[in-house]
Amino acid sequence: MNGFVDFDTVSININLNVLLDSMLIYEDTLYVQVNHVAPIQIRGYFNDGRNYSITQQNGVQFFSLDTSIAEFNFPNLVHGKQVGSTTLNISYMSQSINLPILVIPEDSLSLVLSSNQDGIVDGQKNDKFLVYLTLPQTYSILQIMVRV
Repeated sequence: MNGFVDFDTVSININLNVLLDSMLIYEDTLYVQVNHVAPIQIRGYFNDGRNYSITQQNGVQFFSLDTSIAEFNFPNLVHGKQVGSTTLNISYMSQSINLPILVIPEDSLSLVLSSNQDGIVDGQKNDKFLVYLTLPQTYSILQIMVRV
């Protein structure tokens, strides 16, 4: 065994003859720690009734309003640079959407993944919650939802 890891990515570009009705990002606010990255996924809803992940489509443009706080890294990662907040503008096929980004201090024990204003926990709708992944000493993943 040589100790090297190898991987490859295959991308397939699809030419669509439909119009984009809207775009959706599941997070209301993207939380990312300083010196870490957080992924984003963008869904495109088209006038033929179908929806697709358009995160890596040719022509999708990402623009961070303050690159000293956070910047976008291909293919779908937001890199936290310093504590603060900014907005990521995403545009595609004459549609655009803004994603607020909050960069928080680095914490080696937990990672805030996302914020969701319309979260449902145990079958009940909550006003707002944060999703954390924590790696305790046993290295098992524990999901904790904290209401804000």
